[in-house]
Amino acid sequence: MILIEMDTAMKYLNGWRRDLMSGFEAPHDGEVNDAIIFGYASTLLLELIRENSPEARPIVAHYHEWQVGVGLIVLKRRGLAVATLFTTHATLLGRYSLTDRS
Repeated sequence: MILIEMDTAMKYLNGWRRDLMSGFEAPHDGEVNDAIIFGYASTLLLELIRENSPEARPIVAHYHEWQVGVGLIVLKRRGLAVATLFTTHATLLGRYSLTDRS
């Protein structure tokens, strides 16, 4: 497991927001900002790992919940050779489809 210290990446937030949100509006709140920072910072880390690993070595990035989903978008845009997995739970759709058995 690798932990990413996000405060040091805060200085890049405005540039990353422009890159991600061109043509869209998103609120400037803590959750959105943290999602953007983590997505870009984790992609930078995966780029470093990919550059320093044998090309044949598989790398898998597991993103869990919407708060880290920005990383999936950035990885795709950059065409990084990393397999991805995304999991989420407790969605409204999941709750209603599991409980409504009429």
